[in-house]
Amino acid sequence: MGIAIENSNAIVKIYQENQENLVKALRQQTLRVSQINSMSYKVNHIFATSSSGIGQSQATGQLEPLSTVVTLGIDMTEFPNEADKKKTFVKFSASKDKFLQFSRDMKEALALLENA
Repeated sequence: MGIAIENSNAIVKIYQENQENLVKALRQQTLRVSQINSMSYKVNHIFATSSSGIGQSQATGQLEPLSTVVTLGIDMTEFPNEADKKKTFVKFSASKDKFLQFSRDMKEALALLENA
């Protein structure tokens, strides 16, 4: 019962001859990670608006930001192991609180990757 010895020998021979190509193809299909080429950031502080006036500390009298916005720009190559490399620029903005949460999440993800 099972595969005849001639058939199994033929399968083994084909796998041995094409092992490098099979491993290369599997790596290209499974390791689909984007590569970051550069990153830029900008921090904007809003000190006053027409609707809320000026954000001023009552204790010191100094101007305090009403809100803070962080803008990130990421220049990346999507799936650099593939033949058709696609360069992309991703830009997004987030409030101070959301950016701090994003930063904590990225630190946790990095710690998980280092421990794996």
